[in-house]
Amino acid sequence: MTPLCRCLRILARKRQQYRQAAPECREPAASATPQQLLARLLVLSASPFEGEGRGVAALLPLNALRPEMYGDGAEQWWMEIPAMVQYLDGHSKFSLDQTTWEHKLLEFLQNTLGRSKESGWSQDVSQELGRQMGSYANASVEKAFLYKALGTALAMSKDVASVPGQLRKLLRMADCLTGAERECLGSCLQLCARDQLDATLRALSDFEEEMVEGEDSWHLRKDLTPRDRDRVKSALLLFYSSAAAQAPPQQLLPQLADKIVPKILHHYSTGSQDTALTLHFIESISAVSLAVQRSGESQPHQLPHKQVLLSQLLEIIKAEPPSSLLSPVHQKAMVTIGHLSKAKQPLSCEKNQELMEQCLDSVFSLPPQEFTEDVGPIQTLYASTMATLEGLMQTLLEGDEMPERLQGTFWLLQRWLVSEQVWEHARAMRVSTQLLKAYLQTVTITTQFPPGQFSSLAGTLGPYTCDSLGSIRQGAGDAVGCLLDIQVVEQPWTLWGQDKQRALRRVCQELQSAAPEEVWDASVKLAKMVIRALPKAEILPFTQTLLESLGAVSQACDQASALWFHRLLTDRASDLKDTVQAILSITSLLEDPRSFPEGVSLLARALVQVGEAPLDRILQLLSPSLSSPCEDWRVTGTAFYAELMSHPMLQQRKLLKPVLKHLVAGAGDESDTIRRLGNMAQGVPQKVKTHRQLLLDTLRHPLAEPSSPQVVGESLRALTKTLGQLSDVGRLSQPMATQARAHFPHACCAAFQACAPLLGLTGLEGAFDSGLLTGASGERHRHLMGHVCKQLAHKAPALLESLVTETSLHLHSCWEGIRLAAAKLAGILAENMEAQHVQQLDLGKLLWSLRALHGDPSTAVKIAAAESISTMSQKQQEALQETGPKHTAPRG
Repeated sequence: MTPLCRCLRILARKRQQYRQAAPECREPAASATPQQLLARLLVLSASPFEGEGRGVAALLPLNALRPEMYGDGAEQWWMEIPAMVQYLDGHSKFSLDQTTWEHKLLEFLQNTLGRSKESGWSQDVSQELGRQMGSYANASVEKAFLYKALGTALAMSKDVASVPGQLRKLLRMADCLTGAERECLGSCLQLCARDQLDATLRALSDFEEEMVEGEDSWHLRKDLTPRDRDRVKSALLLFYSSAAAQAPPQQLLPQLADKIVPKILHHYSTGSQDTALTLHFIESISAVSLAVQRSGESQPHQLPHKQVLLSQLLEIIKAEPPSSLLSPVHQKAMVTIGHLSKAKQPLSCEKNQELMEQCLDSVFSLPPQEFTEDVGPIQTLYASTMATLEGLMQTLLEGDEMPERLQGTFWLLQRWLVSEQVWEHARAMRVSTQLLKAYLQTVTITTQFPPGQFSSLAGTLGPYTCDSLGSIRQGAGDAVGCLLDIQVVEQPWTLWGQDKQRALRRVCQELQSAAPEEVWDASVKLAKMVIRALPKAEILPFTQTLLESLGAVSQACDQASALWFHRLLTDRASDLKDTVQAILSITSLLEDPRSFPEGVSLLARALVQVGEAPLDRILQLLSPSLSSPCEDWRVTGTAFYAELMSHPMLQQRKLLKPVLKHLVAGAGDESDTIRRLGNMAQGVPQKVKTHRQLLLDTLRHPLAEPSSPQVVGESLRALTKTLGQLSDVGRLSQPMATQARAHFPHACCAAFQACAPLLGLTGLEGAFDSGLLTGASGERHRHLMGHVCKQLAHKAPALLESLVTETSLHLHSCWEGIRLAAAKLAGILAENMEAQHVQQLDLGKLLWSLRALHGDPSTAVKIAAAESISTMSQKQQEALQETGPKHTAPRG
């Protein structure tokens, strides 16, 4: 073609010379029209370095024919064509950017047609371009450019009525089943719709009607497979979105609601919705969204069906398999959601949260392919999907409410930050860090920060600086660094110079160390920076956040929480004042695995006093623990919830039943668990009847198989509380009474051991069993009682006198065992009294009660009473001899 173009140039010059010599000479009948030459030479120029540089060879004949054949349209060619030739001279086949070059050619065509004053000139050029379609292969550069040139020519046509017909003819001729042909048609429609949107949409509508009616249309033949039918639908999705892509906003926006968006939704919903069709649907929505964004703020219109489109995209994401990532559907859907969210009609907070949650869930739960060492298409797809997710999260955060949205986003991320799967909380940390970096770029001194944001986020992310995975430690360090920078913006009076910036960078580098000691040291350094920047009003919320994280991730993170806690108490003790002691007792308990549940219980009781707001948040965070496969996490959650059995919030959140289930499972081993079941009876009595049988069976179990006096005692107390809420226990009353009576000695033993220290009794640390207290015979019993009475006489005379009075009352009990024990105790009391106590105590009533037992039906009681009377009388005589005649006789 290059030699031919050169020949054509020479002929053009000779023809011009001949015409000048013989101006009245007629044109040869077979001569090519100017439109034919322009169309043919432009298409040849699309591949300028093919055939020994045919681009320049094709452009120069046009310049030679300019004066004679092209009139007004070519008045600027003398500048435009040499400029294009010069552009080609500066490039080679390997350096030329094809898109840029084609843009120059199309701009040249558009300017030429725009300058022409002949009404049919553009129509003639477009018809000639259409006739050339069969001259080039479908996949060729020339064919693709031919479609673009046709779209440009139709856009410039002054005969608007003829445009739909030419487009319909083109649509009928094209092979929509071929991907390359679909793309070429799309580019033609896109360029045409820039100035002929109504005509383009009319042509598409007519084309669809023809397909439905089946008039001379092969597109929906009966023998088409379902896959081919989907290809036709994919083509229509592309055509409608292409028509919208570059249309003028004032023309486009009114058409979106009535024609474009409904058509896109219809063709997708009526297709098979396989991966290929789904991707075309997503791309079409993306193109429409970008077109609306280009309309600018001056346009009052909103994107129609925006909520429907968002919901459809969410359904697509939900339908993707959670176990693999085999296509770019996830990624492209999230890109499109980002474009849609920027269109007018702002999303509500609820919809924004729903979009974030669904996108996070769909990506974070995928298998950890991006952590493998292999590099391939799947790993590349994982990486790009994660990057898209980060970009989408940043987009959804943008707006006037960004600080508040950031806090809500971290509530969503929290579930993944505490995931037991390392790759899931690694992804969550990566997104957290990127969001804070993006947030930092937007904050100014006028930004309104939500109260407690710094303490909440720093307390959440800080413990991860000791995570087992280096990337998580690094991410946590970077995130906390961003928070410190944000805090400086919020409090500009805070000193944060270059020295601290360098120190922060060093800490983040040290967090990457493989040596645990260096990691701990770096974490503590970072904790100091955070605690120094912590406003006084945020100290307690910061403390609460650190405690919330305990038991949620790993032992290393728990230890980091303890380290940060200790640093807080050390550096800000003066701000904590009276709170320090209460916090210290909880810290100390949480550090020891043996006392960890006790520490959690104490923490729960303390937080009840703080108020419902933080408690409700903690209940929300801990709710997954009850069904967690991790035993430590279940123990932590159960211990916390168990302390709140009487709290109405537990019932409001419908957590009472699962907590009860876990408490019952451990009730045979822990006295604390049984105590909590008793608390439930008092706190939510209306639930006792609902769970009556389960509670009674659980609380009776320790009585049937006792493990310790403490457990038996707690069981008896819990049964008392539970039975108090039941009007009738039916056939269980007698068996329960029998079981309880058998354990009274155990209960007495437990009560005695608990009360002895409170009475100041010492020397009782030696092991003894319940029989030693209740078995009223034997030297060990007498020795123990005597030891107790001597101590009471010296340390608590008033209590000794009360014991004498109580013993007198028990001598009149209807139970033989109690009368016998009281009679023997009276003798032990007298035997261990010193003379001064005999003088001071009123023993008359005790002697009278003992003498009344002479007629007792029990021989053992009568013998014990007689022995005690004898002992008491002897003690009185000894007291008289020691004190002498000057003292009066003792009372009684």
